[in-house]
Amino acid sequence: IVPKFEFLKAVSKARLYGYEDYKESINFIALNYPNSPEGKKAEDMMQTVIPLLSKKEFIDDLEPKNFKTVYQFTSSEAVEVDEFVKNLEEAIEKLNYFYLKTSKDVYNQN
Repeated sequence: IVPKFEFLKAVSKARLYGYEDYKESINFIALNYPNSPEGKKAEDMMQTVIPLLSKKEFIDDLEPKNFKTVYQFTSSEAVEVDEFVKNLEEAIEKLNYFYLKTSKDVYNQN
């Protein structure tokens, strides 16, 4: 079960700290749990996925099917975030020609 938690931790670190920490975490799993399914998956990722993620160029999507808009708030603005999400959801309800939805994703060390 520990390797599974290590994978979960790797994904969390990637969202919070970025590519380098993700790569380091995946490598850690591959080296420390080589006989587990997670260790084998991590080794495969080190060979196939990580090199693709390391490329810095963006590929232009000529016909985008979806997009995301990100609004940044500090952790001390929790009340403002909730109010903003409420107002945004009310505005979205008035638009009936797009399929739009909201989510509140928190990325911090806690």
